[in-house]
Amino acid sequence: MNEVLVGRQPIFDRYQQVIAYELLYRSPDGSRLNDGDQATMQVVVNTFSNIGLEHLAGRQPAFINFTRNFLTGRIPIPFPPRQVVLEVLEDITIDAELVTALQGLVRQGYQLALDDVSAFSQVNGLLRLARYVKIDLLAVPPNQLAALVAQFKPFGVRLLAEKVETQADLEL
Repeated sequence: MNEVLVGRQPIFDRYQQVIAYELLYRSPDGSRLNDGDQATMQVVVNTFSNIGLEHLAGRQPAFINFTRNFLTGRIPIPFPPRQVVLEVLEDITIDAELVTALQGLVRQGYQLALDDVSAFSQVNGLLRLARYVKIDLLAVPPNQLAALVAQFKPFGVRLLAEKVETQADLEL
């Protein structure tokens, strides 16, 4: 039996109802994969061929981290737009090539999530394209969170909190 290398993490709304799942690369031995393309490909292959996206996420959208090579079309995205939310990782350089590629993906019907956001300036160039902004709670001081959230309000994006680990984090 092959070991399947994909983790499923629920994404909750403010009422603690599951609204989506994030699918992540997971190694059976806990090791990390340094090649982002390879990690994403492992999630895609295992989800697509071994398990099935419908089995993992049901009718909920699946958030998947995609590298620049996927987002710019060098590696094709094998899921239809209605099934996945494309996560733009925090370490991807925002330049004209990326923006043009993301505009094309949005025209095709894909939704974008900006991952691990800790500052408005980090993603300002992509906010008109994004549907979701995932704020990294561990990287934003609690006394600055309200101001950061206010900066995103004019863009109409849905905000998600990442790394909510405690009841205090949830209440924040």
